[in-house]
Amino acid sequence: MAEPRGLLSLQGKVKNFVIFIADSLRYDYYPKELEDYGFVVKCIAQSIFTPVSLASIATGLNSPRHMVKDFSTSVLSTIPTIFDLPINVSYWDHPYDPLYGVLRHPSRIPLEKLKEPFIYMEGTCETHVPYDPSYKNKPNGYREYVKVVRLNKNRLIGDYKKAIERGI
Repeated sequence: MAEPRGLLSLQGKVKNFVIFIADSLRYDYYPKELEDYGFVVKCIAQSIFTPVSLASIATGLNSPRHMVKDFSTSVLSTIPTIFDLPINVSYWDHPYDPLYGVLRHPSRIPLEKLKEPFIYMEGTCETHVPYDPSYKNKPNGYREYVKVVRLNKNRLIGDYKKAIERGI
């Protein structure tokens, strides 16, 4: 009988963890080649909203317990996160990442500079909104886009349909 590939099967065998988050990427669409690099885990998001889900990943708590509701709230300092562990830890995303504040500004150390043992979390939004590419590379593009589509639901629906046509 094959050994189960659950997280407990890794106990004592792993000293480093890389948590890579492709925001809004469906499990059935991830490149299978990723399995060649390590353990791929299918997860159920705690929320459809990234700040809430990321806070759950970092704390191990559901949203009523970590109390993150949106980009303007942070994990409380009284709640431990993986970034508080006594090993080398890093969170890496783009320079204007609003999630950095949600996670209480953890260390930003490039993966190649982390000393073992470590936990490294990196996120990418290449698979996520804004569905209008003109907002993508702006420093506050996400926030600007959210303000626009909150006022016009039909704009969001139209942008979403265009994103599907573009293959996103």
